[in-house]
Amino acid sequence: MSEPGPGFPKAVGRVVFDSLSPIALATGFLVLLPPVLVFWAVKDVRSPGWTLLPLVVGMATHLLAVSRFSVNTLVGETEGGLLSDAGGGFGVVARVALRAFVLLFLWILPVVLWSVLRARSDVAAPPLAPLSPFALPMGFGPPPLLTFYLALGIFVPLVALIVATASADFRELFSGPLWKGLFGGKSLQLLVALSGQIGAPVAALLLAFPFLLIVTQQSWKGGVALGIPVFLFVTGLSVAVHGRLAGSWVAAAAEDESVALEEPHPAAGGAPPAPGRPEPVAPRDAATPDTAGLEARALELLRSGDDAAAVSAARQAIPACLAAGDGPRALSLFRSFLGHANQLGLDRGTLTSLGDLVLKEGDLQTAAWAFWTAMNEEPSNVKAYKGLLKIAEQQSARAETVGEAIRIYEFLLQAAPGSPFADHARDGLLLAQKRARSGPAGAPRA
Repeated sequence: MSEPGPGFPKAVGRVVFDSLSPIALATGFLVLLPPVLVFWAVKDVRSPGWTLLPLVVGMATHLLAVSRFSVNTLVGETEGGLLSDAGGGFGVVARVALRAFVLLFLWILPVVLWSVLRARSDVAAPPLAPLSPFALPMGFGPPPLLTFYLALGIFVPLVALIVATASADFRELFSGPLWKGLFGGKSLQLLVALSGQIGAPVAALLLAFPFLLIVTQQSWKGGVALGIPVFLFVTGLSVAVHGRLAGSWVAAAAEDESVALEEPHPAAGGAPPAPGRPEPVAPRDAATPDTAGLEARALELLRSGDDAAAVSAARQAIPACLAAGDGPRALSLFRSFLGHANQLGLDRGTLTSLGDLVLKEGDLQTAAWAFWTAMNEEPSNVKAYKGLLKIAEQQSARAETVGEAIRIYEFLLQAAPGSPFADHARDGLLLAQKRARSGPAGAPRA
């Protein structure tokens, strides 16, 4: 069994912490409102089918709610509520929820089939049959293998949502490599996730129980008045933690490359580096690089007019500065060589790091070039994909840059059509096209 990776276990605590907020109260209200309204509407109807309608509506609402939190967490939104659409529109959420439903249905199907076959058998069940299958004598309860299968159901809702969030379509739900990448050697992580999913709402309920007991002893009406918000809060907390854990799991798996978001595709056009460029050169002294000296040498060569030597020196200096934690110097040197950006031949990791730094400064055009070029080299680069999504969202909000947003969304969908973020890119493209004033023309330039 492999040790848990660094990303997800730390995320569990953050998920629980972010979910313990007043937003959980509103979440519980929104999740429970539809089934309660439906129940109120059909409570006088005698048909057995109608009596199941509130349960069906409640299950659908729950799946949509946890899917919303999952897709939002996938793009870094861990504090918003059900009304936040950071992870995409309703279509994105509905597709994830439907994929999760398919997995849940397939899991419960053997239990349903056994129940139907058992009901049609000639052997009469003993009086305890309606109470619990585990209370039945030998020959009446489920087979031992099915009992074990049922016990594993405690993991199924979380696992189903993780796979539904990571899948690009319904066919990928049954992809062996996807399941292996998500769960291979991660038994401990799954146990940690389950502890967070169950432990957080149980702890909140246990904390509130003494107060409920004291108030109820004084007045049952007061107990009910206090119990309702407690129940809403625990429900909302459970939904939020469930969804955010699934999204955090997928994000962590993508970050540590346990999951290949898609098979590599050829570069999708745009601004590729110059053909025949030399391979990136590692810093000569990676342990204690003289970043100031490396920068000075590259700039001196650039001022002297020896462009080839200057580019070679910058190619060595920029990764060295980043490795030494000197991001400002790396960024300053990169800006000095923007005119030679396509000749630098920086590796995708360096480009992604530079894109993050430039994006923090608000230079969307240069950041877009860095992320774009990184994705041309590696279409499954999660950080570059998310960086371009952030840039496109900002550019889509302004009429003068909506054309750039459209180009970025189209590039993402062409370069990485199987990405878990593809639905978000499609929704963004549709929204940007509505705001567009002119058509796309080319790739971002450094």
